[in-house]
Amino acid sequence: MKSQVFNIKRFGLLLKTELMTGLKKNWISLLLICLIEVIVVLTIGTFFLILGQGWNCGGEVSRTIAAVIFLACLVMIVPAKLYGHVNNRESGPSYLMLPASRLEKFISMILVSVIIIPVAATGIFAGIDALLRLLDPTAGGQILRIPNAAFLTGLSMDGATMNPALFIDDLIQSLLIFLFGTVFFRSAKVPKTVLCLVVIGQIVSFIALGGVAIMGFDTNPLDRPMIRFFLDHTALTDTISDTLTNIGLLVCIWFKLKTLKF
Repeated sequence: MKSQVFNIKRFGLLLKTELMTGLKKNWISLLLICLIEVIVVLTIGTFFLILGQGWNCGGEVSRTIAAVIFLACLVMIVPAKLYGHVNNRESGPSYLMLPASRLEKFISMILVSVIIIPVAATGIFAGIDALLRLLDPTAGGQILRIPNAAFLTGLSMDGATMNPALFIDDLIQSLLIFLFGTVFFRSAKVPKTVLCLVVIGQIVSFIALGGVAIMGFDTNPLDRPMIRFFLDHTALTDTISDTLTNIGLLVCIWFKLKTLKF
């Protein structure tokens, strides 16, 4: 008898269907996101040619800008493109009627929108970046580096070294935030999610300033033991806080999906 909660064959079919459907419907958008660096490099290089200064793609600066744009599009657009239909009044009921449990739909949603598509898109972007550095002498050096396993060591804010691995959980967190916005808001999903982030950021800043005012300005805040501990163990505290936040976001997405009705 098949389990009503989780069946591996049923889940595999669901994952394959959602992945292929998402790629089929959004392949143009995903391709454009992966080709952002090519677009940026061609734009800057053409600009230099028009000025009569010869071909120059802008080096590491333009490629870094392209990487930032790529990550922003990946985080904000991909979840909404892949799962913007789940709470739509027209297409949402069809999603709920898929022959799979809510748990299977939840796991498939996380795998497709937070892991599989972003990892594949990042791999394509990195491949394009490597090919560009190989073909264009004005491209500059490497901007993407593979994280190492030492990211939990005590990196200090006083130092100049920041390990790229520290930002992996931040990227996952950003994807989860916009995925939650996708399943929570029925319309204008990305703008409303951004607006909520701005409001929350303002509230947190106000609370932080209030805390600083309460502590007083007679001593350097960096000399306080708790603040000093966080600064001396930036990698560890950042990873713990991001992990707890990601777990909270997963719980929110699960309950929203579980209680989804029309």
